[in-house]
Amino acid sequence: MPTALPMRLGATLLFGIVAVILMALRIWASADGFVTPDSTQYLAVAESLLADQGFSTMNDGRGRLDRAAFAIWPAGYPTAISAVAALSGASVFTASKILNFSLFIATLVLISASFGRNGFALSVILCFGAFLDIFSYTWSEGAFLFFSVLACILAARALSTPQNGFDVRIVGIGLAVLGLFLCRYIGAYAIALPVLLCLLDLRARRYRRSALGVVIIIAVIGTIIAYLLNNQALTGHLTGIDRVPAPETNMELFRQLALAVIRKAILPLPNWDPGNTLDLAVFGIMVLAIALCIGVALKNPADRTPARPIDPLAWVFLFMGFLYLAAIIFLRWRAAFDGFGFRLLAPGSLLVFLGAFHIVFLRWPNAAPATAAFLASMAALSLAVLALQAVGQPSRYNDAVQDRLARYDSVPEGAILVFADLHTRYLRPDLHLADPIHYSASGQREDFEPWQAFLDDLAPDAMVFVEIGQSSDWAEPYHPSVSAALSGFSAGDVIALQ
Repeated sequence: MPTALPMRLGATLLFGIVAVILMALRIWASADGFVTPDSTQYLAVAESLLADQGFSTMNDGRGRLDRAAFAIWPAGYPTAISAVAALSGASVFTASKILNFSLFIATLVLISASFGRNGFALSVILCFGAFLDIFSYTWSEGAFLFFSVLACILAARALSTPQNGFDVRIVGIGLAVLGLFLCRYIGAYAIALPVLLCLLDLRARRYRRSALGVVIIIAVIGTIIAYLLNNQALTGHLTGIDRVPAPETNMELFRQLALAVIRKAILPLPNWDPGNTLDLAVFGIMVLAIALCIGVALKNPADRTPARPIDPLAWVFLFMGFLYLAAIIFLRWRAAFDGFGFRLLAPGSLLVFLGAFHIVFLRWPNAAPATAAFLASMAALSLAVLALQAVGQPSRYNDAVQDRLARYDSVPEGAILVFADLHTRYLRPDLHLADPIHYSASGQREDFEPWQAFLDDLAPDAMVFVEIGQSSDWAEPYHPSVSAALSGFSAGDVIALQ
């Protein structure tokens, strides 16, 4: 493994460029472009910013036609997308991928440059399957990972080489914490980092730097509170919506968490499926790689190089990684949002991986070559899986976009579109998208919103269109009256309601 800084950074950049090329090929070879429902919200807000309409999107057309404030997620990520789109002239979709790829390379370089001679080996952890997916999707988690790594590195350096007085690293940590919060509301947990540093400075009698820390802490907390109160004023809720309690039992949540941890342990894959042939093959190769690396480490004679002490870098990454995991698990146990999976756990697991493997390199030098080989092999296997997925995609994103836009030619600006395709929110940000309510306290379909009640709740002066998808799109998840009203139409039609 390259150890000199220029060689290490060169190898890191080469590895990162290969990963970005493969991610881009997989994204544009897919029909969905690695876009999810919250991705479309980010992209729609970015379009709104480019059109000078602020942090808002079209409402669902219930009651009246209007725009709705964007507050369910923080505004930092869509703001960055709009900035990249404005500077590059690219679509917001392409801009989101450019942004994520840039953050991916920047995070790789940060890790490689900050962990000394083992920096390259540790940086390739970012090329494991879950993290490649994080940076492939139009998700704010990519930016969240970047700010997490940056905050930890700055904190470790502030601990390693303390100075009493103004320290730009403390300011940088405060900005990184704000960056985390503006990516995801859970980012507020990171205020613990400057608080911890301030307490350590007080204990060491570095009073001037601790005073700076207090100022930064007050400024960050004040900004977070002001942001949340603004959400409250705009939407009636601190985080944009009423967060309902988690519907699962404790046992169901524990089972979800345990399965997510097991799947996360299969490093080259974000979601391991034991019933999939490729996933089984990857698991077998991973087990073989582990056995070979352990065998090499045990066979090598004991290294006479003395073990090095564990530095603040390891402790900070472990502390922040476990703190994030504790915070997100607690919140998910209390409220209903995304289930436990690689998306929720990846930010914490990256920090834990970096801290734990850094300790291995420091404390067991004789195992360092085998450990580095294992990390590199897992990253290479992850990239190989990514390449196979890119080749195996049945359609192309650009072709799918043209098909989607062609379907909506007859839908005028400002109309309400019911059962719209996922991508409509940012491809046609001039439309109001609505669906009947398909949940209730009982969970029974008969208690969901009936079709006529839904139509009666829409703005009376609106033009209403319905996109007819496959019967499975509306027959099961909605009130029985929905399927009765739509069963006579053909899939793929976009019909106007009188």
